[in-house]
Amino acid sequence: MTIDSGTIFSTLSFLLIFLGLVGSIIPILPGPILILAGAAVFAVNDNFVRVGVPTLIILTALTALAWGAELILTTTFTRRAGASWKTVAGAIAGGILGGLVLNSLLPLIGALFGAAIGAVIGVLVVERGINSRPWPEAMRVSRNYLAGCLVGRVAEVSLRLLMVLIFAVQALM
Repeated sequence: MTIDSGTIFSTLSFLLIFLGLVGSIIPILPGPILILAGAAVFAVNDNFVRVGVPTLIILTALTALAWGAELILTTTFTRRAGASWKTVAGAIAGGILGGLVLNSLLPLIGALFGAAIGAVIGVLVVERGINSRPWPEAMRVSRNYLAGCLVGRVAEVSLRLLMVLIFAVQALM
């Protein structure tokens, strides 16, 4: 039994798109980029018949929007609470450090919780230690940071699902 290259590339395409959706749960995977790559592999393999260049342009724009959504919304929510750029930097540094530390103890799941816990601790350290804010204000900034993360994550996952829907409609027609 031989498998033709078209089958191999179609399988690769759907695997990339699936991994892009899994990236909604495991944030270490660059989900929107994987979905775009899967659509591009499918388009090239299909000679751009079902998924054409206009669709790939739309998916590229949605990839950029999805990638920036979480960062922009988290920063906006945090800054609206009166946080300085140092606080945002503290959240990023704390998130990276927390993700690395807990990932070494509990792979994948530890990265998710570690990044969130580390970011909140980073916000609190900067707000209390460097900016000398009282606990209630520091906690308010932390809550806004988490709200921004949540809203940004929901936006990113929604955009990923929209990308897959656009691809599916084009590929299955």
